[in-house]
Amino acid sequence: MKNAFLIAAVLVCRLCLPAAAFHPFLTEESGPIGRNVNKTRVLFEHSVSRNGPDVHTNTLNLEYGYGISDGLDFIAAVPWIRWTSAGASQSGYGDLELSSKFYLENGKNRSLALMPGFSLPTGDEEKGLGNGRSQAWLTAIVGIKPGRLHSFFNVSYLYNDNSGGERKHLLSASVAAAYELTPGWLPVAELSVGMNPEKGDATPPASMLLGFVWEPVPWLDLQLGAKTGISGPAEGPGLLAGAAVHF
Repeated sequence: MKNAFLIAAVLVCRLCLPAAAFHPFLTEESGPIGRNVNKTRVLFEHSVSRNGPDVHTNTLNLEYGYGISDGLDFIAAVPWIRWTSAGASQSGYGDLELSSKFYLENGKNRSLALMPGFSLPTGDEEKGLGNGRSQAWLTAIVGIKPGRLHSFFNVSYLYNDNSGGERKHLLSASVAAAYELTPGWLPVAELSVGMNPEKGDATPPASMLLGFVWEPVPWLDLQLGAKTGISGPAEGPGLLAGAAVHF
């Protein structure tokens, strides 16, 4: 029973949405990678879940993206996870995530994209490192960029196949806004909310995140953020840091 709780606590941090491109934030951006451009990302996250015994989780997410064309991207991501709780701990690779992003519109001030994807159960479910079953998702992404203000809106569906008795059909939504103070400096704020996977609890987990993105050179992005839950089921405080390289 204790092990089942730990698995649920670790995985709920990643449940509502797959790995995001607008690191260190949950919200996906709608800007294409670019034809024949490679993009690698590293994101570190430390999070705490206080729904029951405290669970401290450190996740290092490794992501690779490739611009197949100006309107189609391919993305693969795999996390390395370490969690600790009440003297117990486990570490190892989590579930592999594969997704693509189709750009339906990519104008100067507005963009629209769809991002389907799925996961493979490569993480060890018994150790709380994986879901044990494949999941699939579809995210609709709208981007609006009037001048220096960049806004992104996401609505996502997740088919949460699982053996723990959780809801299998989950919806979530998020909004992020970034303002370009100077070229390369963007403070960002984000709000996200999703359906609770626990069938006996209808309270939606909601979170808030604040941070910034810095682009010192055109081929490098550096990101830093802090998040907190604003409803009971949401995970507790967390810190995020990331870097992305384009080549």
